[in-house]
Amino acid sequence: MNTNKIISYAIDFGTSNTLITAVSKSGVSQPLPIETSGHAIIKSLLFFNSDVEVSFGEEAIQQYTENDFEGRFIRSIKKFLPDEKFLGTNINNRNFSIESLIGSFLREIKTRADKHIGQNVETVVMGRPAKFSMDNQKDKLAEDRLYRAAKIAGFKEISFLAEPLAAAYDFPENTKAEKIFVIDLGAGTSDFSAVKLLQNKTSYDVLAINAVSVAGDAYDGALMDHSIAPHFGTNVHYRLPLTENTLKMPEDIKYRLRSPADISFLTRSDIKYFLDDIAKSHIQSGDKKQIEALQILLEDNLAYDIYSKIEKSKIEVCENNQSLFSYIYPGINISEDISLSSMENSTIDVNQKIITAMNECLDQASMSPKDFDLIVLTGGSCRIPFLSKYFASTFSKEKLYYSSSFTSVVTGLGIEAKKRYS
Repeated sequence: MNTNKIISYAIDFGTSNTLITAVSKSGVSQPLPIETSGHAIIKSLLFFNSDVEVSFGEEAIQQYTENDFEGRFIRSIKKFLPDEKFLGTNINNRNFSIESLIGSFLREIKTRADKHIGQNVETVVMGRPAKFSMDNQKDKLAEDRLYRAAKIAGFKEISFLAEPLAAAYDFPENTKAEKIFVIDLGAGTSDFSAVKLLQNKTSYDVLAINAVSVAGDAYDGALMDHSIAPHFGTNVHYRLPLTENTLKMPEDIKYRLRSPADISFLTRSDIKYFLDDIAKSHIQSGDKKQIEALQILLEDNLAYDIYSKIEKSKIEVCENNQSLFSYIYPGINISEDISLSSMENSTIDVNQKIITAMNECLDQASMSPKDFDLIVLTGGSCRIPFLSKYFASTFSKEKLYYSSSFTSVVTGLGIEAKKRYS
């Protein structure tokens, strides 16, 4: 029997990044180097040019830039899986369902992995959030859509494992811990699980699991809303011709600006005409420049570009307590100091939602923080200063174990795949 034959893939399809491992009866590989640069992490991005030719990951960013931001750039598509109103999108008069968009991305991942190992693998364990949505029907819709996307990608045997349960496999060797609490804070969701290790230390009983659709992207959105969006007119007051009422920017536009994925909804013709009307209304010259900057942001498809710089500033604030956000583009000139205190003030609601979901998981397990022997933390958002301090004070610093932010989930999925298909 060939114990090195690949029996399954494990895929951690994330809101921001995706990884894949190959699983044989003898073990789980390191994440495969599927990015064109040879890296294992591929960004969960798609770009369609004017000829509707699609590129992925690093190549998507390259094509987006080389095409002067013309085309359709798709980011954070995973967040739309539980949205029954989001059926897909139209790109140059061609309709693409959400399953076909994600399926094309997963097919590219599979093709590159197959080429790397020299084998056509048709079995996969896919990671999924503990809850795509608090609504059970929406949660089922999301998993069904992801299942169909995996079918489109070419997989025949498809199963799922909640991401925080996958991360629960990543704990220190020779640990004496029995009760483990897992905190997995990614880009799109914050997932939590409470598990009890069995004596063999290779499996566990699940005590509780919970999630909330708020994580790293929500911090970026809060920074946009608080510090950057005012430069795009979100605080503008205007008065339309032949009217006496002073109006504010509609809440829907302000809401959409908090996510690069949602900004695409603002390119509709009715929004364009609305912004044209505001620019022509009774408005101060400085406010008019801000509305024109918003029009440029939308017309020139700059959402990903500006959000990549917002994310960079967020990381700088977390590491250095401050950052100078700068964005210069014809018609747009933004320079904004962002401090740790201002970021924490703008993300109070985000922090509270994450903490509430964590406490709900503890309640489901009928356990308190002191009852756990080990706290496994994974995902880049665990390093956000407010949260890291909160976790240290809630569970005690000595119990915290920061696992690999990017590989713990996909490795755990691989371990589960080996159990299921060996």
